[in-house]
Amino acid sequence: MEAGYQKYREYWPPYPYPYPSPDFPTGKFRADLYQGENLEYYLGSFEESIINHYWEYGGPQDFPNLVDHFSIRWQGRFWFSPDWYRFTTVSDDGVRLFVDERRVIDDWDYDSTRTNYSSPIYLDGYHLLRLEYFEYVGRSRIQLSWREY
Repeated sequence: MEAGYQKYREYWPPYPYPYPSPDFPTGKFRADLYQGENLEYYLGSFEESIINHYWEYGGPQDFPNLVDHFSIRWQGRFWFSPDWYRFTTVSDDGVRLFVDERRVIDDWDYDSTRTNYSSPIYLDGYHLLRLEYFEYVGRSRIQLSWREY
C-alpha cells in the first residue's frame, strides 16, 4: 500500500465494499466518489445538475480529508435537441468523457489544468453522459460543458 493512502484509511468502507446503484438520473448527474485514482474503492454518491468544481487543494465537500488520490464518475441522462454538439472539459488531473458508452474525450494522465474538446457529435433525444475524473496530488479541478457546434 502506498504511503499516501494511509491518511485516508478512515474512509475505507468495511468489507465487502458497497457498490453504486445502476440507476441514472435524468437531467442531472449522479456522482460516485472513489478512493484511489482508478475508481477503486467506492465511498458514496451525490447528485448535482452541473459539473464545475475547483476544489483548489481540497476535495468533495462531504469528505474533508480526501484531498488527493481520489476519483469520481458522474453519470446522467440528458435531452438534446437535434443538432451537432461539442463537449469541453477542464481538468487537473485525468478525465474521460463517454456519450452513450462511446469515448469522446480521453486524457487520463497526471497533468496540470488543461482543456479538452470532443469532435462534433450529432445528438437527438436522450443520451447517457459519463464523465470520469481522477485527482492525483495538488490542485483539483473538473468542469464539463457542451454547446451546439
